[in-house]
Amino acid sequence: MGFGEGRWSSPNCSHFRFFTTAYEIIKRKHTTFYAIGLGYIAEAVLRNRRTVLTMSTALTGQCCVDGIAISLRTNLGRSGTIEILHLPISAEEHATFQHSAQALKDRLSQL
Repeated sequence: MGFGEGRWSSPNCSHFRFFTTAYEIIKRKHTTFYAIGLGYIAEAVLRNRRTVLTMSTALTGQCCVDGIAISLRTNLGRSGTIEILHLPISAEEHATFQHSAQALKDRLSQL
């Protein structure tokens, strides 16, 4: 059974609306990556899904970084960011991450 058949074919089904909206966006803008990402974010917030997404999140001391938004795995729900999840990384990787964050902050301050 393909798309548009069975349980996915009802116009009242949120998946049906999601995918048909994506095709409409492709037709108008020739891309969907922003809309698809926004769709996942909106669903997580509006339905309080507590979904883990990789997204830019303003850091306030997490990973020893403050004052810049960096893409990290984020648990997202009705209130927005619930928790920033941390991957187990080595001390060297952590130092490299902090160096990259500082380089971004330095560049941002020059704008």
